[in-house]
Amino acid sequence: MAANGNASGGGSGYAINLENFNKRLKAFYSHWTEHKTDFWGSSDALVIATPPASDDLRYLKSSALNMWLLGLEFPETIMVFMDKQIHYLCSQKKASLLEVLRKDTKNAVGAETVMHVKAKNDDGTAKMDDILQSVLLGAIDGFLVLTMFEIP
Repeated sequence: MAANGNASGGGSGYAINLENFNKRLKAFYSHWTEHKTDFWGSSDALVIATPPASDDLRYLKSSALNMWLLGLEFPETIMVFMDKQIHYLCSQKKASLLEVLRKDTKNAVGAETVMHVKAKNDDGTAKMDDILQSVLLGAIDGFLVLTMFEIP
């Protein structure tokens, strides 16, 4: 890692500022935890899908989150945030860039980084099924309500 907190992966000219990533990931998880019910719909997993680069305004939010969290746009990438894991579904080139996040993710929020690399002509369906299995294993499916009875 460079003295400025930047780390680059895969020998590309792009770099993720790990200091910013660490701080922002903590803030993201903190907000999610504190406002899980009222703002995040009690979600156990948050999915951010960024489609191919486009001028379509509907996708600016996912691109904005990429820029805020990672400092770079990651088109054609799906990020799945869970309590103990963050999954990335992307190309090999993007996975090489994201690889530098493993240690910082673990240190910042205690989550494991899981890469799912899709081949160039693969739509990622099989890899997404793997991610969904992880989500289902970690999700809250239901709960029991305990009723306290008053005894006169």
